[in-house]
Amino acid sequence: MGIGKRLHIVQYGMIGLALSMFYLTLLSMAEQSGFFIAYISAAVIIIALISLYAYAAIRSLGRAGIITILLSGLYFMSYSLLKLEDHALMGGTVLLLVILAVMMYMTRNIGNENSLLSERIIGK
Repeated sequence: MGIGKRLHIVQYGMIGLALSMFYLTLLSMAEQSGFFIAYISAAVIIIALISLYAYAAIRSLGRAGIITILLSGLYFMSYSLLKLEDHALMGGTVLLLVILAVMMYMTRNIGNENSLLSERIIGK
């Protein structure tokens, strides 16, 4: 399920730095234009930057496409939560609970592969 290539810690740092630059980009662009245009512009810039970097690092168009889709979804959900105003806490909590439930479902068998493999080797 991995990317098939180990990334260096510096590459993780570069992606983290790019993610944090979203807010500075948004702030500087919002001073010159409306919030919606600034948000869309900042999101597109950061998504393109990270997606191109990911493609260069992992050399897989499909995996870079998945990263692009996930980042687009992340920034869409963030904008949606910002627009909820009065219900942002409730919406964010529900979203985090759904994400947690999906992650719990996806990781429910972690460790089972190792125990099944050891049973085959030992012969239990």
